[in-house]
Amino acid sequence: MRYSHIVVGAGSAGCVLAGGLSSRPGTDVLLIEAGPDYPADGLPPELADGTTPAIGSHDWGVVGRGPRGRRMPIPRGRVVGGTSRINSCIALWPEPGDFPGNLPGWEWKRIADCLREVEHDTDFPGGDHGDRGPVRIRRPRERTLTGPARALLAGVADLGWPVVADHNQPYTTGGGVAPLNLTPDGGRLSAAEAYLTERTERTERTERTERTERADRAGRLTIAAGARAERVLIDRGRVVGVAYREAATGRVVEAEAGTVVLSAGAFGTPVVLLRSGLGPRDELRAAGVEVVVDLPGVGRNLSDHSQVPLVFRAAQTPRAGVPCVQVLARYTAEASDTGNDMQLCLIGHVALAGYLPEVARLWSAELASSLTSNLMAPRVRGTVRIDRARRIRVDYRYADHPEDLRRHREGVRLADRCLRTGALAAHVRDRHGPDDRTLALDDALDDWILDNVQPGHHPMGTARLGRPGDPGAVVTPDLAVRGVTNLYVADASVLPGTLRANTNLTVMAVARNALRLLP
Repeated sequence: MRYSHIVVGAGSAGCVLAGGLSSRPGTDVLLIEAGPDYPADGLPPELADGTTPAIGSHDWGVVGRGPRGRRMPIPRGRVVGGTSRINSCIALWPEPGDFPGNLPGWEWKRIADCLREVEHDTDFPGGDHGDRGPVRIRRPRERTLTGPARALLAGVADLGWPVVADHNQPYTTGGGVAPLNLTPDGGRLSAAEAYLTERTERTERTERTERTERADRAGRLTIAAGARAERVLIDRGRVVGVAYREAATGRVVEAEAGTVVLSAGAFGTPVVLLRSGLGPRDELRAAGVEVVVDLPGVGRNLSDHSQVPLVFRAAQTPRAGVPCVQVLARYTAEASDTGNDMQLCLIGHVALAGYLPEVARLWSAELASSLTSNLMAPRVRGTVRIDRARRIRVDYRYADHPEDLRRHREGVRLADRCLRTGALAAHVRDRHGPDDRTLALDDALDDWILDNVQPGHHPMGTARLGRPGDPGAVVTPDLAVRGVTNLYVADASVLPGTLRANTNLTVMAVARNALRLLP
């Protein structure tokens, strides 16, 4: 099998890339995805419902190691659409300073243009926002806000923060309604809906693997679903294709292409690189992989927002069909040198049995709410590795930087203040969080934070961009992987720093920018 392009991973970036590359005249694109590819009328209900994350559905089962060796499940979508098909549908823009101006082709102006190409902001169309993109963005109307959501906005005003109409304006600080990529009735608008479904023609489904061909007058797109990429094929320093394993049979198939693009995400992309012999020499040898190119940056520089939830039972049962996130607040921690490095996010409903089973039994409740302290500009960096069985190993190092803990202490105390004494207090029936003594003592609160901190589910940076002389860079500004030819990366793993925003919208913009750079 020979293609002009192979795209590995059909998540937020991969859907944009596959749709864009296959619209070029004469292209023949293969999109490889480990999960299933559903027809538009056959999507499982939990994937179609954008009002709550589909945690546990179509999941890769990645588990990271956190503080004190604690196991930390990391939900990642294993389906065409990737994590954009299981997430909370928050559509935030990053801050201009999240993109350094010294990388040609990645200046803020270009990224902002790409964001506008992706979005159709139904509340603020035109001008600063896009009004023609395939991802429709809307904000909850005031009349639809829950009591706790209204109360948090009142509490934000009591803290002296402004109420924000549009969180996607640069440098906006304060509380306001969240921009969401939802349909008016709460349906999830994933990257698959936005970039693939309008051009769908299902032509083949075999016993070995599921294939979908999408064609128009320009090029052709074939989706190999139920197919996990194992490694890229390298011939004398030139990448010539991809080997993937069919889930139904276990058979390994080799597909050839003139250009291969990895878009498997900040976990999947470094794993494919490492299995292919592209990575830190010592780690590859420890995993029993032959070294093809010594690339020290592969799997390093893992950045992810961290969240510390204060869980509570609302006085009234959370309403079904209401987006789980309606409002959030962005602010700058005291004495921080980075603006908008923190969030307070109100999560209206979580499934308590899977979240805190002991609390579910104590409260005899299925649903709860939480107010989370979210660190949006962490200093700490983790790693992604593989073991000798080629399985992924993710290490979060949340205890490694005192500044991260200091800012979370402030965030937890702010969240506790909102739950106890602000307008939100009237809506809180039971609360699961640190007691007064723990809140009063920094060391005790640090221990509590390390026992309760969770990944923010926004991993990035594990195959980062950099100039040719940068020893930690994995790809150059044109997205080419160093040390080989015909191999590119275009997903969250290339981001050199941390985005001060939920990542889904920006990852699609990264893929839009990649379409300008890729051959």
